[in-house]
Amino acid sequence: MSKKSATPAPPTPSRAERVLGGMVISTIGLTILAFLAVVIGTGVFHAQITVNSIWPVIVMLPWVALPLAFIFMVILLILNLVRRRREASGA
Repeated sequence: MSKKSATPAPPTPSRAERVLGGMVISTIGLTILAFLAVVIGTGVFHAQITVNSIWPVIVMLPWVALPLAFIFMVILLILNLVRRRREASGA
């Protein structure tokens, strides 16, 4: 007599979940890199933040990327909850 295992196979994330996970990681990583670039650039190299350089883009990047990463995480959470509900109901 063989017993079947009671534990189901682990759920596999969908393509949308994998893409959103990568987007969250990349936007947060880009934000950290931009923050470090500003700290190092202005602190060590005494770079002047002028309008004619790339520095305004690097300074403003965390202002855009962090809320975007938060939105991506909320969407990822919603997709994950929907998938788990579907799996739990057996649909």
